[in-house]
Amino acid sequence: MTYGIRRSISFVAMVVVLGFALAACGTESETVPPTVTRVDAPGAPPTYTATVPGAATPASSPAASPAAAGSPTTGQPATGSGGGNTAVEIDMHELAFDPNAVEIPANTNVTITLKNTGAIQHEFKIDDQNIDSGLVDSGGSTTVTVNLPAGTYTYHCPVPGHTEAGMTGTLTVK
Repeated sequence: MTYGIRRSISFVAMVVVLGFALAACGTESETVPPTVTRVDAPGAPPTYTATVPGAATPASSPAASPAAAGSPTTGQPATGSGGGNTAVEIDMHELAFDPNAVEIPANTNVTITLKNTGAIQHEFKIDDQNIDSGLVDSGGSTTVTVNLPAGTYTYHCPVPGHTEAGMTGTLTVK
């Protein structure tokens, strides 16, 4: 009789375990909502969310659009005091310079004020002219003075990944 009781308990235990296993599997008709919550933050880099088959495509935020990340504009130099020096201001924020196209006079001392309005460190660098602002902390600013011959120069942020993500600009010297 003890053999029969053990056999019955084993059978019931196997049925219970099998029942839990089948209940955990679910059916194909069940859908699972995404587990990622998107929160758009001003100045944050664009995010890309994989689409789930049959789900709506996430709306893109204004901060994620390339136009909002520093559309091509020409920075207008303001005449400073003394000797025809000029001054230009460039904002650095997540993966963009604003403006990303600046025009300055040739063979003239020009002070470029770099304001980091982003959430992480950024840097301003023109490689072929050995011009480098050094790292600028979030909320900080620094200046660099340039005196360049006529030409077109590319500036970028050498923080790893930033140049590759498009944090570049053009300095036109006339």
